[in-house]
Amino acid sequence: MLFDTHTHLDDEKFDTDREEVIASLKDEGVSLCVNIGANIESSKASIALAEQYDFIYADPPYDLPTLPTIPDIIFEQGLLKQGGYFVLEHSKAHDFYQHPHFVEQRTYGSVHFTFFQ
Repeated sequence: MLFDTHTHLDDEKFDTDREEVIASLKDEGVSLCVNIGANIESSKASIALAEQYDFIYADPPYDLPTLPTIPDIIFEQGLLKQGGYFVLEHSKAHDFYQHPHFVEQRTYGSVHFTFFQ
């Protein structure tokens, strides 16, 4: 299983064949990919792509004051397909165990990954 951790499938270079490229990933052995937002515009484009799929990954700045609201925004706005997963990378300063969509948290050193569904 391959996991591409840094794609830019929202780039205009993919405007003519984005769907074909995404469809071919599985055939090439890539089972998961993360589309990276480099700024607000590309972050919104990444979310728009994720709305069509079943996995959203967010790695906001750890000191972002609104970081605790991100899971609520994802679910209130219906950005995730039914049955999909949202993964939020964050520091130990944040605890999401009581969130209604919490599934599990994994910790690697000082980095925390919280899974929501």
